Amino acid sequence: MKSKHLLTLPFFCASVVFLSLIVVDRNSQAADEASATTIPFSYAQPGDALPSRVGGSSRGVSGAKLQVLVMAPDHTGLTTREQPTLYWYQSDPTDNDIEITIVDDNQINPVFETKLSGSQQAGIHPVSLKDFNVKLKEGIEYRWFVAVITDKTQRSTDIITGGTIKRINKSKLNNGAPLSGTISDKVSILASKGIWYDAIDTLSAEIDKTGSPALKETRNKLLTQVGLGDAVDK
Repeated sequence: MKSKHLLTLPFFCASVVFLSLIVVDRNSQAADEASATTIPFSYAQPGDALPSRVGGSSRGVSGAKLQVLVMAPDHTGLTTREQPTLYWYQSDPTDNDIEITIVDDNQINPVFETKLSGSQQAGIHPVSLKDFNVKLKEGIEYRWFVAVITDKTQRSTDIITGGTIKRINKSKLNNGAPLSGTISDKVSILASKGIWYDAIDTLSAEIDKTGSPALKETRNKLLTQVGLGDAVDK
């Protein structure tokens, strides 16, 4: 009888250790999410930035109002990336084609133009310039637009939203060194330096991977700070 208890003791100890590890891991994950909401995220507008964002909306036949917004500040936003990812928000699903365009006022033709066909769900949508081999040059202020084509024969009825983006040299951020720390740490630094597009992409990419409620709340705060409260996660 005594030997039987001795045999079961190692299994009992191993179970206790395993359960303890699970609790520690969950507590650690909860702490990481909590820290994301306690770090003061404050977006700093670049001093030389000018107003630029435009928003679009249209009331359909059913009475529902489709609102489309580029996830950009109301001034020229900055990026350190040659091929950034841009985001836009739409309030409702649509089956209309969506056209995305990037222009440089010093060039006749658009720098980038693509059309998305098929149903697009409500929410936040990305477009990666890397997927299209599009590269932004440093120091140039580009305008970019998202247009919902409501009538292909009358493009004047498009629902259009747009913003501006300018690429700056990486040396202006953290002396060119890669950012370290948690996602929250990185976003906090990017936002405080006015690097809007890098901050919102860093957050959104991580949210797509983890679905973290804390990071969603952080993104909501950043969007609200630049007047994009309509695009926050409900």
